[in-house]
Amino acid sequence: MRSGSASSMLPSMGMEETTLLGTGGTLVGLVAALSLLLQARRLAALGSACEVSIPVRLLALAGYAVWLAYGVSIGDVPLILVDLAGVAGAAIVLRVTLVLRRQRACPTY
Repeated sequence: MRSGSASSMLPSMGMEETTLLGTGGTLVGLVAALSLLLQARRLAALGSACEVSIPVRLLALAGYAVWLAYGVSIGDVPLILVDLAGVAGAAIVLRVTLVLRRQRACPTY
């Protein structure tokens, strides 16, 4: 069995690869976070949020908030940007969901 840490067994990446991955990850993260706005728009167009799970929306919001706090604590700008967009998007979807739920009663199963 080979000894050593897992990181020492992985191939090392150069600065170009790391920068490319960081930029790509940030862009994908921003698009994913902002895609929540499409969800909010769709809910508003349908006029119903009965099929949206409020606990899942709260969990998403909490997850983005924790990662945002972590990004702030380590000063990681890409992480801060992605999770700031995620908090905003998740909060908007949650708000639209709650407003629609107040306007229209959802059936219970």
